[in-house]
Amino acid sequence: MELRVTDCFLEILVGERRVSRFVDDRTNRAHDRVVMPAYPPAEGLARNWWSLVAGRTQIFHLRRFRDGFALPDVRIRPDGRYMNISAEPFEYNNPPVSFTVRTRERITISEFERDTGAFIEATLARLSEESIPNTWLQERWENICESQENAEERAFCEAAGALGIDPYTCPDEEAELVEMSSEPLAKDALPEFLAGCKLDGIRDALTWMGESEAALGNRVALPVLPEIVQGVRRHLTQGVAEERAWEVGYKAAAACRDQINLPAKHSFQDPSEIANLFGARQFEVCGNRVNGLRAEVNGAADHPRVVVAGPGRPTSLNFATMRAIGDYLVYSSDGRAPINDTHSYRQAVGRAFAAEMLVPAEIIADMQDQGMGIEEIAAERNVSEITVMHQLENHRAAEAAGWY
Repeated sequence: MELRVTDCFLEILVGERRVSRFVDDRTNRAHDRVVMPAYPPAEGLARNWWSLVAGRTQIFHLRRFRDGFALPDVRIRPDGRYMNISAEPFEYNNPPVSFTVRTRERITISEFERDTGAFIEATLARLSEESIPNTWLQERWENICESQENAEERAFCEAAGALGIDPYTCPDEEAELVEMSSEPLAKDALPEFLAGCKLDGIRDALTWMGESEAALGNRVALPVLPEIVQGVRRHLTQGVAEERAWEVGYKAAAACRDQINLPAKHSFQDPSEIANLFGARQFEVCGNRVNGLRAEVNGAADHPRVVVAGPGRPTSLNFATMRAIGDYLVYSSDGRAPINDTHSYRQAVGRAFAAEMLVPAEIIADMQDQGMGIEEIAAERNVSEITVMHQLENHRAAEAAGWY
C-alpha cells in the first residue's frame, strides 16, 4: 500500500546537477525523473539516519534503498563535518536504463538533515493524504524528531550511529558500551572514538587509554600546549568547520610554528624531541598498543597529556605524536580524544597538521628542486613516503588556492 500511494516522478539533484537523468535503452530517449515510489528511499534514509549524520567510516549507496526500482548510483560519505556526495554513471539490465551523470558535491550535515528531512516529511504527507497512518516510517521519523530535540538523547543516537548500530533497536549490551565510552571521552570526540572501534574492541581500547595514561603520568604531559592554543585558534579565522581539512591543518601548523619559533628546516628524530618542544622532559611512548587507536590526547588534566601507542617505526610514532598535538590545538577537547585510522574531517585535520609540521610542503618543493626524490626526502625528514606524496598534492592545491 505504501508503495502504490507514494508513486511519483522522483527528481534527484546533487548540487546543481540532475543525477536522476537517465536514458531508456529500449527507446533511446532521455528522461530527467524516475518513476517510482518515494517510500523505499525515504524508509532507507530514515533507517540509516544516525549513521548518515554521525558516521565516519561508511559509504552509503542510494541504490540500496531502491526496492527493485532503478535509482542512480548516488554515494554518500559522511566525515563528521560534511556529507560528501557523488554520483557515477550506472547501467541496469532490468529495466534496461542508463544513468549518465557524474558529479561531486559537499554539503554540511545540517543541510543534509534539512533536505533529507523535507523528503521524508513529503512522503509522510502523501501517506497522510491517502489516510494511511501508523506506518514504520511515521513511527521512525517521530522517534528521530524527538531525539533531535533532546540534547542528551541526540548525543547517544549520534554515538550509536558513529559505531554503526541502531540507537532504537540495539541490544542493551551495545547501548552500555556507548554509555561506558561517554565517561572518559570528550563529548565532541565520542563519535570519533566509536567510529574507529569495533564492537568487541571498545572495552580494550578504553582500558588501554586509562591504564596507559595512569602508568605514564606526567611523563606524557605537555604543559606548553595551553600557552599557545589561543594563538593557534585565533589564526583559524574562518573556524574549523568552514574550510577543507588540509587548509585547517596547514593554518594551525603555520600558527604553531610561529608560536614556538620552529624553523621550517628543522626535522625530528623521535617523539620525545617533538614533545620536548611543548614542555615534556621525560616523554615516553607507550610500550603496547590496541586496535583502533594510534594515540590519544587528554585535555581534561592540568596539562594536556599525549599517549602514543607503541612500539613502532619512528616515522609512524612521530606522525601519531604530532597528530595528537594538532588535535588538541585545533579542537581543545575537555577530555580524551582519539587519534585513529578513520577518514573523518577531524582526523584529516590532524594528519594535515602533522604533515605540515614534520615536512612542510614548501620544504619538499625546495628539496625536489635540488634533485631529491620522494624516498630521499622521506628519509631526510623521518616521515613516510606516503606523507611526502600527500604533501605534494596539498602543495599543488595550496598553490592553486593562492597560498604561495
